Amino acid sequence: MYQNSPRDPTWSSQPENELEGFASENGELSLSSESMIDVLTAVLDRGAAFRFQAKGNSMFPFIIDGDVLILKKLETMPVVGDVLAFIHPVNQTLVVHRVVNKLDEDYLMKGDYSSKSDGFVPEVNLLGIVYMVERNGKTVSIGLGWEKGIVAILSNKGLLQPFSVYCYRLISWIRQLVI
Repeated sequence: MYQNSPRDPTWSSQPENELEGFASENGELSLSSESMIDVLTAVLDRGAAFRFQAKGNSMFPFIIDGDVLILKKLETMPVVGDVLAFIHPVNQTLVVHRVVNKLDEDYLMKGDYSSKSDGFVPEVNLLGIVYMVERNGKTVSIGLGWEKGIVAILSNKGLLQPFSVYCYRLISWIRQLVI
């Protein structure tokens, strides 16, 4: 699901058969979801940022397949619009989606391009917050700034997916006017 790179402290140049929990694909090493959760948790618990490559398009257009996500440990309670890494409560896999609602200590999580939510995720399953996205070596901040609440509302109401490209362009245009 997610791939590490040689710049990532979890990457190793050991032969593939000596790496337990890893798989090789196109010359890159991939961690299983369980191993990725273990490494991510260990790195964030030490106060360091964690970088990895996103796979899939469930967060399109704000995070796309191949983007590098940089996460840090949650220091405050998440708010609607934050993009979080969490352990899915049903299948126990690592997922990175947006908070679209909050109910007590549980967070309704949903991919920006997904038609269904992941359901409510308990606070104990939250691992870290995405604070930076890199695409082709450049920082992408659309969807992580002040507009993240608007994105979450549109996503929760089912309005973001059918108009995602237009929403992305509109938010980009508004940000240029504001900044």
